[in-house]
Amino acid sequence: MVRIKPFRAYIPNSQFVEEIICPPYDVIDTEEARQIAKQKGEKSFIHIIRSEVDFPEDFNPYSEEIYLKAKENLETFIKNKYFIQEKEDVFFIYQLEWQGHKQSGIVGLTHIDDYLNNKIKKHEFTRPEKEEDRFRHIDITGFNCEPVFFAFKSENALELENFINSIVSNANLLLYDVIDENSIRHRIFEIIENNHIQYIIKSFSELPAIYIADGHHRTASTVRAGLKRKENDPDYNPDKPYNYFLSVTFPSKQLRILPYNRVVKDLNGLTKEEFLERLQEKFHIQKGKQSLKEHEFNLYLEKEWFHLKLNDKFYRKGEVENLDVSYLQDYILDPILNIKDPRTSDRIHFIGGIKGEDELQRLVDSGKWKIAFSLYPTPIEALFKVADAGKVMPPKSTWFEPKLKSGFFLYNIDGK
Repeated sequence: MVRIKPFRAYIPNSQFVEEIICPPYDVIDTEEARQIAKQKGEKSFIHIIRSEVDFPEDFNPYSEEIYLKAKENLETFIKNKYFIQEKEDVFFIYQLEWQGHKQSGIVGLTHIDDYLNNKIKKHEFTRPEKEEDRFRHIDITGFNCEPVFFAFKSENALELENFINSIVSNANLLLYDVIDENSIRHRIFEIIENNHIQYIIKSFSELPAIYIADGHHRTASTVRAGLKRKENDPDYNPDKPYNYFLSVTFPSKQLRILPYNRVVKDLNGLTKEEFLERLQEKFHIQKGKQSLKEHEFNLYLEKEWFHLKLNDKFYRKGEVENLDVSYLQDYILDPILNIKDPRTSDRIHFIGGIKGEDELQRLVDSGKWKIAFSLYPTPIEALFKVADAGKVMPPKSTWFEPKLKSGFFLYNIDGK
């Protein structure tokens, strides 16, 4: 049984929505955040999720003042009616459309106990510093400002997916219709009919589990904020607002995963010829790049592309061990390039697949990076297998695209 609940969301004033929405906090750096603040102005949601933009460039982005400023900005947005609170509890459907692809998910509140009891399944470790950052943001502002991106297995809820599709075909329920700077269309539909609300609640209660697709740090952070409030509340009950957090849950067959590619600064003292010779121990190598399949890679080195195909006698059977990101780490990055921990090494950088192989070539040709690896996307089924087995993937295994925009929904975990 998975719990979901409608809520009295704070949503953008429709006349400001295009100025307000912005990319999520974790896909942009501080310089990009400052550019967004400059371009979009005072109404941009970036002033709330990345409030360091309101401080000098050398200011510590993790100081107490940053989070207090986020709280102040949020209160100003509500006071100035940039955000308006719904009068009743509702669900929403968030639909994204990009390059002919559509995906539609249910926006509601998820219970922290489902995370603690593994009804919400994870596939990644969190990094302590990133989790602490979002925990302090949520704890001090008292708001979930960005939803977590969940998925349910389509085969477990075909009728629920059909219901979602019926909602997005009803233009009367459409609240917002925005095309962003990346030509991604964002449409928000409101679900207010009680029979529809009860259907969603019942449908989720019949799901065996849901899965974190994107947002492990946000989930862990908001659960911590809820548990802190629970510990300090002598009148605790499981329905108090801090027990819930903001989420969007999509049917799995609608989701699109792109690769998470890698660039590396050096060849660990090897020449190009020595490096390629080492690769031949486990890979078939051809010059030129090709369309990739599972267990294949494209490699760019010294202005040349190479295609690598893993020799099938080196295939492995484990849920994690058989992932392409694991083969890359275990057969190339670690033993040949001496990158033991890609989470902490400054010799490796991760590039979202939306930027394509041209970006990999540009980075290597710039001289800042020596070699690039292009991967085949991790299948969603592999993510489910890893999560169901209670295991975790290597870092940066999946890149979901299109990305949710931040600023469409706010939830006050303190119930004000």
